[in-house]
Amino acid sequence: MSGQLLLPCCTLPLAEAGKPRRRRVKPYRATSRILRIYFHGNITMASTIRVAACHASPVFLNARKTTDKAISFIQQAAAHKANLIVFPETYISAFPIWSSVRPPTENHELFQRMVKQSIYADGEEMEAIREAARSTGSVVSIGFSERSRHSNGCLYNSNLIINTDGTVLVHHRKLVPTFFEKLTWSPGDGHGLQVANTRFGRIGGLICGENTNPLARYALMAQAEQVHISTWPAIWPTRTPQRPTQGNDTTSTAKPANYDNLAANRTRAAAHCFEAKCFGVACSGHLGEDAIETIIKGASQPETVAETSRAMSRAATFSWTQLAPRSQALLLHPAVMSRIQRAICRTRRAFCMPIWIWMLALKASSITTLSVGIRDLMF
Repeated sequence: MSGQLLLPCCTLPLAEAGKPRRRRVKPYRATSRILRIYFHGNITMASTIRVAACHASPVFLNARKTTDKAISFIQQAAAHKANLIVFPETYISAFPIWSSVRPPTENHELFQRMVKQSIYADGEEMEAIREAARSTGSVVSIGFSERSRHSNGCLYNSNLIINTDGTVLVHHRKLVPTFFEKLTWSPGDGHGLQVANTRFGRIGGLICGENTNPLARYALMAQAEQVHISTWPAIWPTRTPQRPTQGNDTTSTAKPANYDNLAANRTRAAAHCFEAKCFGVACSGHLGEDAIETIIKGASQPETVAETSRAMSRAATFSWTQLAPRSQALLLHPAVMSRIQRAICRTRRAFCMPIWIWMLALKASSITTLSVGIRDLMF
């Protein structure tokens, strides 16, 4: 497959592309009359993409050291022949978890540190990441807390997709910060709702709760996204742990369940891959002990903060195909896949993407690689 992509889950008569139509043809029968989307420029796609998803913690609130850590992961992943290297949400240099476990009146100092340790999209830290991508020939997707050159305190929850030559293909700012994130980040815009054309495929990404946004997801689907990156924080506390008190009957009143971070992320990532007929890489952060110690310090209720931070369910890093879940080896016979997709898409032959996938752990709590063999796209 060279220089072109076929629009997924959609067949259109050639009349839609400007040619006269002699007779009416039902869309699901117009299998040989399709609207093609062409790449800009002469791009030859590789037959295989190998992805490294970095399930790692930053050096909490230290942009320089976290950047160095990211570069070491890029080099390590590239040494294992990774083509696409993915980092979690705001990996540089922290996710503001303190806003979920401490009252705002206690967080002024932490916000000041967050501003100082946030980085510019064209700053020296990101220049170093871009150079690492260029020197290793890898595509890099990395989340970071972005400073603005037009405001002293305005921050964005941002993500860059960097090409193999070090150029920035997509600069995305999270559309709407979720829940307590609004205490740290400003709303972004739709400029970054783009899919990156790379020689390893069409790569798009959304940040955390954006993966529940139907219009943001459709914006990427409509650009024939092939690999979807979703990035997530390490934990998402919604309630403090409730302990039974002596002399009280705790069984009579049902306690509200806490947020299941892992189940929610899997559900959203799977839904997008199923609807877009693309592969998915969900990359979550890891909560380091340095982060927990930082948010405990100065808290009015340090025991509660510590217990909440350690008791919450942790997010995971995993992968999805269009039809089946993560990380185990998957091999579907083309005829079986064709029958399943016919039932889903009501076309003679739906968008055909890679049919095998696996993940290999390289280092505990650090890097996971995903290899995807890409077949020719056929209708």
